[in-house]
Amino acid sequence: MTQAHITSCRTYTSIDPAPPSSKLLSGQPKPDDISDSAIASLRTTLLDTSVSLFERYRAMFALRNIGTAEAVNALAAGFSDDSALFKFVSFHFFLSV
Repeated sequence: MTQAHITSCRTYTSIDPAPPSSKLLSGQPKPDDISDSAIASLRTTLLDTSVSLFERYRAMFALRNIGTAEAVNALAAGFSDDSALFKFVSFHFFLSV
């Protein structure tokens, strides 16, 4: 197999462990919808402890990929979580935004 073939066979354009819910897998760097309501929905998912951790991390990656001030504020809301691990991961995202 050539390197070009290996590269063209890759499914993911992200090395993130939880692929973002932002169409990044289709090669887009951020979602089409970066409206206030879309960011609010991602923020709600991020903070909802009844949602699976995988889905919460997907929302976190999507917010990071959006990168607007409102998305960063939504990421900052993750510091209100009771989990020290979740707060640590939220902090890590501030290093990459």
